Amino acid sequence: MMKNRLFKMMIGTLCAVSLMSKPVTLSNGINESKETTEQSKAETGADDRVKIFYTDGKEQFDACTKAFENRNGEIIVEVVHGTVLDDEGNGQLDSGYYIKYHTGKKGDRIESIFVYNADSTALDDIEYRQDTILK
Repeated sequence: MMKNRLFKMMIGTLCAVSLMSKPVTLSNGINESKETTEQSKAETGADDRVKIFYTDGKEQFDACTKAFENRNGEIIVEVVHGTVLDDEGNGQLDSGYYIKYHTGKKGDRIESIFVYNADSTALDDIEYRQDTILK
């Protein structure tokens, strides 16, 4: 429970810092309940302008991709988990897709958080990325 609160606080701070020029108020945090999050793997907060996707499978990845294409000024935050495959940083997400890591060693589990540019519909327009090594 504490990890969940810290995570939500961190996401709110990241969005606020990266989007200071945008008229978004992040003080009211995430509005969805944990049960809704578990069912949909997505959360909405900050006056419905911030959407958080927990992408751990192809179905969630497809839902996140659809949100990118229809962004309309929404701030998309994606949380993914993966494994470092070799010492060169090549990795594989739990959804099966490739990712390049700049931290960790072979076999490490990594949680990556991406904050996407709200003014773009490009799938690779990431304003902020945070990788954390998991135990």
